[in-house]
Amino acid sequence: MNDMITIVIRTMPGREKHLDKCLFILTGQTHSNIEVVVVAQQLNESDSLELIHDVALRWASHFQGGVTVLNHVSPTDARARSLNLGKEGARGRFLAFLDDDDKVYPGHYQKLIESLQKTDFAWAYADVIRALYNEYGQLVSRSSPFKRDEYSYLDHLRGNFIPIHSFVIDTERASDAGKVDETMSRNEDYEFILRLAFRHEPLYVPGFAAEYCIRSDGSNTVSDGTGHARDSLKKRRLWNAAEDMLEEKKTENFGWWVRELERLPMVHHTDSVTYGARGADYGRNSGTFQRMLKEYYESTSWRITRPLRNFSRRLRGRPSEVVTIPPNDNMARAEIDRILLSTSWEITAPMRVVSKIVSRIR
Repeated sequence: MNDMITIVIRTMPGREKHLDKCLFILTGQTHSNIEVVVVAQQLNESDSLELIHDVALRWASHFQGGVTVLNHVSPTDARARSLNLGKEGARGRFLAFLDDDDKVYPGHYQKLIESLQKTDFAWAYADVIRALYNEYGQLVSRSSPFKRDEYSYLDHLRGNFIPIHSFVIDTERASDAGKVDETMSRNEDYEFILRLAFRHEPLYVPGFAAEYCIRSDGSNTVSDGTGHARDSLKKRRLWNAAEDMLEEKKTENFGWWVRELERLPMVHHTDSVTYGARGADYGRNSGTFQRMLKEYYESTSWRITRPLRNFSRRLRGRPSEVVTIPPNDNMARAEIDRILLSTSWEITAPMRVVSKIVSRIR
């Protein structure tokens, strides 16, 4: 049986140090039959690929299937194109995707491939840790916001909890998976696996097998952590536009009824645990961020701007917002981060300043 897995790694010129580390980590995989396809996007024809080829050559002998480098040129973000090129060039029966800054644990691919071989599922995924690093490269926290008790398609439609490096696809069983939508520069992997899951139920394999790394220096391929506010705001605006496009794709692919999901409760969720830099559990559902979020929802600024938000949602064909407090502190913290980078927060800034002045006078 062909048990080769093709691992497609997206990168760009200038990110050779990330690619080098990524390939080094992959050499520690317990599954030995690995082919690596590195796909580099050049912003200009003149962008040199020499260093990328050097890194690939350095590690090629460590993989049975070798390391192949593909490239394409696009002045704008074409990460979906990178995935499709790698997918087209894959020789293995099994397929996995990585960004050059992702981390996978040694038994990740072996565990998923063996699980697929013992069942008739077409693809499988494992749990992923969210790791936040500061601008000095030091680990600040580790959490598990993607953790679920089991797979629920309805919950998956509401939000992605299967990061791009957490799953493996059996391309023989999922021959109808299709391509990644190249009109999308964000959420492209999420939209792809939603279509895949619509046809093939995924196999959930419990256990943490990879890390989703977020760095506050802005060096992530898609999003940054808690670094410079201006850069974060710029990325958040791009993400807001991407979310609108994603909602349109969901409706186009699955029907009008997906708009009603926001009014339904979550189906399955496991309370996430956050870890400090040394890995010690410093609290499960302490409720701090949940209380903060509740206070903001009850604030005057939130009530005043709510008509504007609902008007914007109607223009985008989305239902009016439903205010809910997430079931755990990590999700509440993520929602607070979203609010702090939102247009509503910018609009109400003068109101908060006046409120502070008045409270001091009193």
